[in-house]
Amino acid sequence: MADHMASLPARQPGPDKRTAPRMAVALPVLIGTWEGQHRARLHNISRGGALVEAAASVREGSQVQFTCGTIETRGTVVWQDSNCFGVSFLFPVDDARIAQQIARSEALTRHRESKEG
Repeated sequence: MADHMASLPARQPGPDKRTAPRMAVALPVLIGTWEGQHRARLHNISRGGALVEAAASVREGSQVQFTCGTIETRGTVVWQDSNCFGVSFLFPVDDARIAQQIARSEALTRHRESKEG
């Protein structure tokens, strides 16, 4: 995952307005926009937002529906750079749900590594 993370933007444009630390994950996420639903990859998440990578173009300012496992919320795309974008959630995500997704990400990583090894 470290090699893949190197291709992500080093930092999002503009001032860092995060109010909670981001936790690294590697999970599929579904992003719903007015144009339809897009499969994407979640790279990090906090109570207030997330970093998402998608093949589909999602413009800054877009309203999105964000679904990843037990987390389902709405948000706004606050920055976009190439195929990555930052989502600011309209309502904070519960810490327990974030912990569930971190555990899921770690389990998926272990599963992939055991298949490769």
